[in-house]
Amino acid sequence: MKALLFITISLGLLLLGFSGCQDQDDSQRTAVSDAINDTQANEQDDSFLVRIDGIDLNADAVVTTLFDLGQTEVLQITGTNSQTGASLSLRFPASMDVGSYAYSGTTDQDAVVGFYDPGMTMTGSFVSQSGILNITVYNTALRTINGNSVFTLSDPVAGSVIEVSFCEFSAAF
Repeated sequence: MKALLFITISLGLLLLGFSGCQDQDDSQRTAVSDAINDTQANEQDDSFLVRIDGIDLNADAVVTTLFDLGQTEVLQITGTNSQTGASLSLRFPASMDVGSYAYSGTTDQDAVVGFYDPGMTMTGSFVSQSGILNITVYNTALRTINGNSVFTLSDPVAGSVIEVSFCEFSAAF
């Protein structure tokens, strides 16, 4: 009789332990599910529409990166055409907010800078000289940014100048 009572109590405790694990697993599943739902709610389709000297870049890959450059945290948005290898990058301090900002013609860590690499050509890379970057949406909580820009770039070696007459972006970071 004592053995049967012991087995019954042990089995009850074991079942109670499993049901406690089930509750914990459910709460963990719920937390993971909530995190996935939050991520999906914050996702947006990244887009990077660019026209350089009258020709569309046709970026099929957009990468947005938040990183430290010296003492400044910067955000960089890059659109790349995987067929030609051409890419355009916009880089600016992450501390900026919605507004209009001038390209300074420098590549300093706290400057608004554009870079263009024509890809599989014999020309060099281009660096922004002048123009305007407009940030229309910048939500650090949702980690999204939208805006547009027009600017000129020059090849520092050859001295040739090109124009970004249209640039519109929407990205998550």
